Amino acid sequence: METNSIRFKVDSLVMELDLCVEKSDEYRQCVFRDELPEVWSNEKALETVDRLFFTFDPKKKINAAEKIYTATVDLCKIPRLEKIYLRQLIYDHFRKKAIVGWDFVGNVEVWTKDSEQPYERAVQYRKFSLAPQYKRFTEGHELQIAFNGVSLVGTESIGTLDIQTEHYHVIAGNRIVDVGKLTPEDKADLEHIYPVINRELAAELGIIENRYHTLNKYIRTRNLIREFIEQEISRKEWEGTLHFSDPSFIIVPAESIRKVPHTASLLCFREEKTEVDPYKGFLNNGPYRPSANNKIKFFFIAQQQDQRVCQYLYDVFIGKEKNEKNGIPDKRFGSLSSHIKQPFVTDHNGSVFFNSIDTAEREIIGKLNQKQFLPEFTYVGIYISPIHKDSIESPYYALYYKIKEILLDKGITSQVIYKEHPGSQAFSYHLPNIEIALLAKIGGIPWVLKTPDLQDDLIIGVGAFKSLAIGKRYIGSAFYFSQKGTFCNCDCFCDDDLESIAAQLRKAMRLYVSNERKLPKRIVIHYYKTMSGKEAKPIVNMLYSQGLDIPVYVVTINKTEESEVLAFDTDFEGLMPVSGTYVELGKGQFLLFNNTRYLMDNEFKGKYHFPLKIKIAIAPDAGGNRRTVGEEYAHQLVAQVYQFSRMYWKSVSQQNLPVTVKYPEMMAQIIPFFNSKVLPAFGKKNLWFI
Repeated sequence: METNSIRFKVDSLVMELDLCVEKSDEYRQCVFRDELPEVWSNEKALETVDRLFFTFDPKKKINAAEKIYTATVDLCKIPRLEKIYLRQLIYDHFRKKAIVGWDFVGNVEVWTKDSEQPYERAVQYRKFSLAPQYKRFTEGHELQIAFNGVSLVGTESIGTLDIQTEHYHVIAGNRIVDVGKLTPEDKADLEHIYPVINRELAAELGIIENRYHTLNKYIRTRNLIREFIEQEISRKEWEGTLHFSDPSFIIVPAESIRKVPHTASLLCFREEKTEVDPYKGFLNNGPYRPSANNKIKFFFIAQQQDQRVCQYLYDVFIGKEKNEKNGIPDKRFGSLSSHIKQPFVTDHNGSVFFNSIDTAEREIIGKLNQKQFLPEFTYVGIYISPIHKDSIESPYYALYYKIKEILLDKGITSQVIYKEHPGSQAFSYHLPNIEIALLAKIGGIPWVLKTPDLQDDLIIGVGAFKSLAIGKRYIGSAFYFSQKGTFCNCDCFCDDDLESIAAQLRKAMRLYVSNERKLPKRIVIHYYKTMSGKEAKPIVNMLYSQGLDIPVYVVTINKTEESEVLAFDTDFEGLMPVSGTYVELGKGQFLLFNNTRYLMDNEFKGKYHFPLKIKIAIAPDAGGNRRTVGEEYAHQLVAQVYQFSRMYWKSVSQQNLPVTVKYPEMMAQIIPFFNSKVLPAFGKKNLWFI
């Protein structure tokens, strides 16, 4: 197995740094007390100062009036500063011949012209991020190179365009700059500043983007990175201290490669029968547990012109076959009841039909208000949507979410089916997913984890989605999941509402104690990003205020869809490692491959998911002290993330994100479109969002 990193050598990095107390501009870096203790020991005036500032840029020298100390520093002994300096050297090298900027995690990003140029009014660039690192896989310096996808740059300068979009980047002097941060010096050459095309600019300028899709991102990514190394790094002259002599990818040491236990791949179905593949397990064995609710009625919601679609679905759900007379192909699906083990009982003459998309929301509310709902029954609405949920350019895009809210307010869960799917050749692939989701929404359990390793953990998940519609990030919190991976409770709130996270954890604690009859030994939070001390503090304070000394493990789960570290299985022509393989990147850091390639062979025909990057830490206690994560428990937590990725009940295909993060993200994507911006009570205990 090889990784997307190459070796390089560095000359001596001993230099003199002028230090000052103030950070007067963005170019100044900081050094902390524990990194240069000799400076603090020699300067009594620094007793109340925790950090000093300096700059690597000779053009931004600290003047004599500000300077309080000059230190001779060996950057190789301060890894954080060495990394900053190496990044600057790489940035300066490419600035002379390419477009450069910084990616979202602070790595140098180099843009090179693509060999394919499909646009008349835009130039397409490939983007590569370069991250220096030390002793991750070898005993020396390494350069991690990632392909970050492509971007378009307009061929007309911003000086010739009347651009109404407010937020976008531009190319100015080979630099990628926020348009709002252009300097007077930049604008002196306005006729050579070009806009980077984002979604809003593409719509304003009438540039239709052709999204590139490939079945196997591993092959394309590896080939593009190798080409970049060959053309831009290995045969080029580097000034100063950097030396690249070996262009080959670094081989991952065997001791860094792990595999989750085989038992972590097993799912449990009816009569405790196990299977690795959820599709085979559900089809051959049936659900782990049907719904305990015997009073369920289904009804359709659709546009008047789509009544034929409703009739077709009704016939499919009750197992009635169709012939070719009406143009709908014959399908033998078997009945919905036979698969989810629940009678398909409809609300007789209770379907809701609307005349126009323009009036759909108003018509549906009116007809639901007139509809008689029997209190002893649970109702399930099957909404035939005329708008695909991914049609974000449609003026009716929000209708999908509005109808979800209307039904939730009445305590009705729903299943949305795009009107073009029933009767299509591909519907046989959609139907199992519909069945799984419907079963979960009525309280059934499609499958559970066979052998959850961590029996005494309270597991919660926090995911996020930034809504462009309202310009606000919402967090969806799934509180909480049972030991076997089943969903228990959820809520949704804004990202700056840290107290709500602690309040939801308190609720989860009560539910855990009620169900398990004991306190958890540990709290495990699956978080969508690195949790800061500020975010962890309300949670820890809540526990200690109740006299609970329970360690809080934070498992950060990051998607690596376009960047970050990758690894390639060179023994497999598709290059993707077997599902459940993970690579140890450093203390508490792992790269986990979550996919449906379960066997070591070349017959794989599924999706090529990129891996997850996982970081495991313990939140500081009330006194600010941190505890160390044990190695054995860290590996158990990696296996737990893998297991929870197999508990996705929206599809019979395994996802690469665990439901602890995926479910909250899905919910947070919908909530911003609700009129109330809050989750109705019924929605906190039902999987309405899958």
